[in-house]
Amino acid sequence: MRGVLLVAIASAACFGVVHVGVAHAAPPCGTITSSTTLSSDCAAPLTVGASGITVNLGGHSVVCSGAPGETGIDVGSSSDVLIENGAASHCEEGVLADGGNFNRYVALSLTNNNVGFEVSNSLSSAILRSQVNNSPFTGVLLFQTSGFLVYRNTVLNSNTGIFDNGGTNNVILANTASYGVGISDVGILLNAQSDVVLHNSTVGNDTGIWVSATLGGNRLLANTSIQNTLDMRDDAAGCDSNIWKVNNFITANQPCIH
Repeated sequence: MRGVLLVAIASAACFGVVHVGVAHAAPPCGTITSSTTLSSDCAAPLTVGASGITVNLGGHSVVCSGAPGETGIDVGSSSDVLIENGAASHCEEGVLADGGNFNRYVALSLTNNNVGFEVSNSLSSAILRSQVNNSPFTGVLLFQTSGFLVYRNTVLNSNTGIFDNGGTNNVILANTASYGVGISDVGILLNAQSDVVLHNSTVGNDTGIWVSATLGGNRLLANTSIQNTLDMRDDAAGCDSNIWKVNNFITANQPCIH
């Protein structure tokens, strides 16, 4: 009997809660098709099945099992969706969306996911005031988005903190992306065009802020990037049409970075 009790306690402790005698598994999250506030933690995936709804996690967590390919919050191609006030952990992607527009992701805590946020082919959406920790691949990954706002988020201990891959006219504002986990880690990485990168802080990475493509037209202004192996990097010759001004840094790969 004592052995059964110890197994129950150990199982419950995996979810951060100890119940003496019985281990309580989180119920499945399921598919949500109308505005909802969660009343408890639930087991992933949480699938958004309609546009124009609010999913308030109510301070609760969407919990993955750690199995490969498992998604925490799957927004799919739904649009005009608000996901707020909760957490997702131990998933392949904490939040995954592809094709939806005008979505907002607010005050989320994404921990120990391979990718924190992965958003593709989205217009005029936003990630706001969220925390991403311990993402071995990328904390915030944008792919071919436009008019996207990434504002006041903290991304720590991720191989790449914030990565805009193929975006246009996105704004990365007032974020912290620091303390990467690998020798090739980057705080903020742009393979993008006409982005605004403003008032961000990148500390303790291999590269602080890196513009890796020659697409041009990016404006990188008033960022602080210090204590990185290389604070600021632009791969376009002479920075091309990228503008670097009023940044606080020590090391850079080109004199056109200011």
